[in-house]
Amino acid sequence: MDVYEIFALFNVGNAVRAERYTNAEDGGAYDVWRIVCESGEYVLKKAKGKETEIYRAFFSQPVGGVPRFYGAANAEDGEYLLLSREPGEPLVEVNRASAAAAVDALVSVQNQF
Repeated sequence: MDVYEIFALFNVGNAVRAERYTNAEDGGAYDVWRIVCESGEYVLKKAKGKETEIYRAFFSQPVGGVPRFYGAANAEDGEYLLLSREPGEPLVEVNRASAAAAVDALVSVQNQF
């Protein structure tokens, strides 16, 4: 299945464009895509380890500081998560300001639990 077919499993709209995130240092591809469609922008991510279990347990309801979790879907090569795309730059390009914002978000999440 290609990324468009995987995104279609979530039934949130038709993807217009999919952009794969890459490592800024070596250009290697992550199993994470920015999906643009008529209903908005999303992040499609191949789940690793217990990631799906954690999202279902803690983030089934919206939590401040965490992208909204829309669900998980199984594809031929594994399970994928659909998340909201939050404004800002991807954290693969970390600088002092983005690191501080990430810490603030983590503190906010921790305070909610």
